[in-house]
Amino acid sequence: MATSNDLLIKQRSIIEFLAPEGCSAASIRARMETVYGEMCISDCAVRKWSPNSGRLKAAGTYDPAYSPDFAPSDYYLFPQLKKYLKGHHYDNDEEAIADVRRRCRGQSSEFFADGVRQSLKRWRLCVDRDGDFAEK
Repeated sequence: MATSNDLLIKQRSIIEFLAPEGCSAASIRARMETVYGEMCISDCAVRKWSPNSGRLKAAGTYDPAYSPDFAPSDYYLFPQLKKYLKGHHYDNDEEAIADVRRRCRGQSSEFFADGVRQSLKRWRLCVDRDGDFAEK
């Protein structure tokens, strides 16, 4: 019996074969589901691995800017803002937006440089894992 990893490799190969023929991610997923049933990869994975989705560069290397596993704001800026906003209460959206803007504008350039450095580490992991990076 094929391992989970073997199934992923096979399904990825199918995507890489059918996508250049002009098949959409949705049609590829539907075709694979008839063969693999419940073991078929998700719609998101098909779109992620499909060269037609614009998420792959030439030669099959991932463009981290389009990787759903890699959003620098999700890993650095938003958690920092979440900590700051915890316990704050606002009368309306405008007050909350103004406070977030003040907080962001008040950060040093080193704060944002740290975020970029952390993003580079995650980007390297994403590339090393052939786009299959997800932080737990």
